[in-house]
Amino acid sequence: MQLAQSDDGTSITYETHGSGGLKLILLHGWGGSSSYWRDLVSHLNLKGLPIIAPSYRGHGDSDKPVTGYTLDGFAKDVLAVADAVGAQRFVLVGFSMSGKFAQYITALNPTCTWTRAHRPCSSQRVSGSCRRRESVVRHPA
Repeated sequence: MQLAQSDDGTSITYETHGSGGLKLILLHGWGGSSSYWRDLVSHLNLKGLPIIAPSYRGHGDSDKPVTGYTLDGFAKDVLAVADAVGAQRFVLVGFSMSGKFAQYITALNPTCTWTRAHRPCSSQRVSGSCRRRESVVRHPA
């Protein structure tokens, strides 16, 4: 378990797996922790696939903040982890509430560029379900 420091002094724990260039940051759901992703990660070929899984403030082994819980706080925590691992560009993966956090992280940083945008379903179908593109976010240094 590694630590990053958020701008309000809250210590955020995170796990790293694999190595390589473009980093994948896995965001857990509400009430979870970075451990949520361990089973999935254990089945992946991590050669060239760096994965970072943070635990939000007040979740897992991360500190409980003095100032409370806000979207800004959660977003800044993820960005602090991105800084700690040297991620200039990264892919955010989330579900449920963490999908909202991923969107907010991008909105919080107007200088971020989307090189692949999440698109609603179109005529492209794979096995009867929609194929969607992931969003790549550049985090300014």
